[in-house]
Amino acid sequence: MNKKILVLGGAVALLGNSCSVRAHDSDVGYRLLHTLDGSVITPETFGDMIYLCRRLSMLVHGLDPDNLRTKKHNPNCFFQGEPSSPKALAQREEEHLNGTNPYDEKTQHDIATVLNACKEQFVDMTADFLEIAQMMKGFLVELIEEFCEKEGRQDSLLLKWMDLENDEVEMFRQNVLTFEALNQFCADLSHFQHDLMRNCPKASAAWEKQTGRTLPWNKKK
Repeated sequence: MNKKILVLGGAVALLGNSCSVRAHDSDVGYRLLHTLDGSVITPETFGDMIYLCRRLSMLVHGLDPDNLRTKKHNPNCFFQGEPSSPKALAQREEEHLNGTNPYDEKTQHDIATVLNACKEQFVDMTADFLEIAQMMKGFLVELIEEFCEKEGRQDSLLLKWMDLENDEVEMFRQNVLTFEALNQFCADLSHFQHDLMRNCPKASAAWEKQTGRTLPWNKKK
């Protein structure tokens, strides 16, 4: 485990204990997040979150998330010999479900093969995030609950994913059973991380100064 994970996880775990006994206090998670802004939440933390969000987007669109500087097709996302994407295959699922283009046995097998490959790629991509999450679960659960309520996403699988009683990887494997579910899960996780970044103005300003780039929500309209 690297030093960055130890520092972030250890610090947030302490706050996680305090937020778990104040679960009925609205927005307590985000108030605690603000105390980490600029100290534990750093420009490097931002870099990690932006990197994961970019990889999630590439996964959904059928690009190789291990090659951010290229637009190579994801080797895990070839469907019946042709390049595809979870976004496109979700549409194929819809055609099957509404009866306009039902699966035959081979198509069903091929769909399941690509879905499982993409799911395992997601598991690999989020391993570092989950390593931190294990050490700050009480705090993270609070943040996710607040985020889902604010965004009207009370049915988000993020809530089950971070449930205190669940194994995150097994929960993901057992509950993400369609490309539509995979796409929505990636979108929820990406939006959640963007929401965290928007609520850390000190780290946001430090990241922009360090990189010379402007975060999307800080760009002048």
